[in-house]
Amino acid sequence: MTTKPQPVSHFPRGSHAESPQRHPAANRSDVKYSNSSPISRNPFESCRAALSDRISSVGPMENVVRSDFVSRDDLAIQVRDGLFRAASRTYAEQYVEPLVRARYELHEPTSNDHDAISADGTTFEIKACKVLKTSTNRAGKRSLLERVLYENSNAPTQRLVPFQSRDKVDFDANVQNVKRDHFDMLLYVLLFEDTIKVFEAESEQIATGIFRGWSDKHGRYDALGKSGQFSVNRRTIEWHLQTTLKDSLTYNDAVDIFARTSE
Repeated sequence: MTTKPQPVSHFPRGSHAESPQRHPAANRSDVKYSNSSPISRNPFESCRAALSDRISSVGPMENVVRSDFVSRDDLAIQVRDGLFRAASRTYAEQYVEPLVRARYELHEPTSNDHDAISADGTTFEIKACKVLKTSTNRAGKRSLLERVLYENSNAPTQRLVPFQSRDKVDFDANVQNVKRDHFDMLLYVLLFEDTIKVFEAESEQIATGIFRGWSDKHGRYDALGKSGQFSVNRRTIEWHLQTTLKDSLTYNDAVDIFARTSE
């Protein structure tokens, strides 16, 4: 009686269905902040539903051997693309905020005025921005029909900006509705193609003449100083990197945090 051979993966580590090259999202190793959250032992448990029959919970990712599993790098790319494709409020409130709270061991907010609170009572506002190439699909450049058709090739995942191109590619990442009197610390997250950058600023630090690009007003009807905003672009990104950068994550890091964190 012959023994049935064990299935092996047909996906070499680092492979991706759309490209034979290893994707830069998995190559990054510039994490500056090391922190282990008290989370579950099975990293695949909460990913199983999202990836349907392709993934099963069998233990640490390194032990995955079934041929119908996606590789760890493919999973990181799927998580990244899912974040970029999600609606603005969905990806920020439902995905990025839990990721940030888990990363820095913050607790759920105690009021609607902020998004997280630390063990010592410090309150945090969490903002997230997708770093996307500035769209050229504007009135005056194309006919109305051409503009509608152009949207088929204007999806967020087709406008990603690699971190190394941050000062060469036009992009806008606007951090809006910042109510400084509602929190102690602001954590703002920029999603690049191949890395996630987390920045931190004290509420008192966010002011005209101090904080690059800050505007004391957001919206036509907001009272001056009550709700503000600032834009991060290729001309201002270096100031933020030099002044307020807190942490750098890969999308593999995001996979681990999402998989181990229960809502």
